[in-house]
Amino acid sequence: MAQDLGLHRNCDHWNIPPEECERRKRVFWCCYVVDRLASAMYGRASTFEERDCDVPFPTVDDDDLIREDDPNSSIKQPTFRLLEGFTNLIKICDILGHVLKNIYYVRSLQYTGAKQADSVLTTWNKKLQQWYDHLPDSLQIKKDSSNSNHTLPPTAVCQLHMIYHTTVILLHRPFIPGPNQSLLPSLLPCASICSAAADAVLSITNAMLAENKLRYVMNYAVYYIFTSGSIFIRTACTVKPNNAPSLSSDDKSLEAKVKVTKCMQALDEIEATWTTASKSCQILAELSGFRDPDFQD
Repeated sequence: MAQDLGLHRNCDHWNIPPEECERRKRVFWCCYVVDRLASAMYGRASTFEERDCDVPFPTVDDDDLIREDDPNSSIKQPTFRLLEGFTNLIKICDILGHVLKNIYYVRSLQYTGAKQADSVLTTWNKKLQQWYDHLPDSLQIKKDSSNSNHTLPPTAVCQLHMIYHTTVILLHRPFIPGPNQSLLPSLLPCASICSAAADAVLSITNAMLAENKLRYVMNYAVYYIFTSGSIFIRTACTVKPNNAPSLSSDDKSLEAKVKVTKCMQALDEIEATWTTASKSCQILAELSGFRDPDFQD
């Protein structure tokens, strides 16, 4: 419908009022974001092709700052501008779309050599890092140096970071070597990168759960948490015991199991808003095979 209405075309020089021009841009980019997130979540091909779209980003910002102050607290929460958050959301979803097209489409890597595949991996890993490095201060999640905990920003910013870390996982996960083979000779430690990204999603999720904010997330958050849970399940199921003097594989496996359980607890909380979370929680439980009271807090 957006394409039928021509929302994907630049209307800056059309004979329409400026407010309608801005509204068209906002509606299109909302459709674009949903298209990319739905493509990842449901495994569908994207609808919008970048080469067929020339609409610029929205340029008119709302005057109000986005803030989630607690009426029962004297502490003022961080703020950000709508346009700033929206533009960065569009950019990370654009990267997500390219990751899906270059890796997850049926013929993406079917006839690709090792060097080409490694080029795809390193190129989009660099793009992700650049996006993250250029985030303005208002869209960053900073740690309190006094207690090492996150100073939780508004829910929209939390979800922005969850999209980023999920995209990191989607980019690197196919290149994690299997037990008897390696897909390509990449210098990137894909398994470690995925684990760190999954930990980041869980950290944000736990912080939101502690502040009762998970009930306000978009339904795509179910996918972010589920994707992280799948990484923890891999760690719990593939690590073999050894006699190393450092953290043993048994300890790592137990830690991963606890993280899977925390993911399921978060999905249980989200289920009050999005009933589909219950199915994702059930799948994690069945894949892990250890939904055990011993791992509950």
